[in-house]
Amino acid sequence: MTVQYEELPLQAPPAERRQSQRFRFSFMMPAYLGRGDAVILDIGAEGARLMHFASYPLGSAVRLVFFYAGKRFAANARVLASRVIGLGNGPNGTTSYQSRLQFIDPPADAAETLIHIIEHIENERMRGWMSNASGDERPDEKQEDFADAEYFTRCRLRGRSTWTKCWTRDPAQPDDGFTVPAKLSNGEVKILCEAYEQMDDDGKDLIRATACSAN
Repeated sequence: MTVQYEELPLQAPPAERRQSQRFRFSFMMPAYLGRGDAVILDIGAEGARLMHFASYPLGSAVRLVFFYAGKRFAANARVLASRVIGLGNGPNGTTSYQSRLQFIDPPADAAETLIHIIEHIENERMRGWMSNASGDERPDEKQEDFADAEYFTRCRLRGRSTWTKCWTRDPAQPDDGFTVPAKLSNGEVKILCEAYEQMDDDGKDLIRATACSAN
C-alpha cells in the first residue's frame, strides 16, 4: 500500500508551512512533552497539536518524543499557541491544556521517521478493513455489530503487566486502567497499555482524561 503523504522538509519556509499536511491519529498517541506526559492529537512535518497538563508559555522551547512500531521520533519545538481546555480535570485538580507546536532544527532523519510511523499506522488500518470485508475476525473480537450502538473496551492492569479487557457500554474510567472506544484496533490498544505501564500517575490520568474522546 502506498500512503499519499507529502514529504516536506521539517523546516520549511512560511509559504510551505501553511500547506504542510497533518495526520490525525484515530487513537491516543502517548508522548513526552518536556518532562511531562502528553497525548498527540495530530502531527505533520512542521509541527503537532497535543493535550497535556503542564503549562508552557507562548514561544517557549520544548522537546517532543514518542515511540511507535520500533521507531523513536524526537524533535525540539516552539509553542505557537496554547489554551485551557479543562479546569480541574487533571491529576490533583490541575488544568488541562491544548497546545500547537512548531518543530525547530529537527534531526535529519525526523521526517523519514514520521513518514514510517504514519505508513505503518495506515497499513494496519488497511489490513483491518480488508479483514473485516473478507469476514475474517481476530480470535479475541466479540461477534457483535457495533454500528448502531456505542461500545467501549475497558482495560484494567492486574499486577505489573497483566491486562484484562472487556466490552462495555459504560464509558466510565477505572482507577487501574482506562476505557476507550471499541472501534480501536488491538494494536492501538496495545500501544496504550504499554505506555500506561511506563507512565507515572500524571500520565495515567492524562490517558483516562482523553480516552473516550479518541476517534
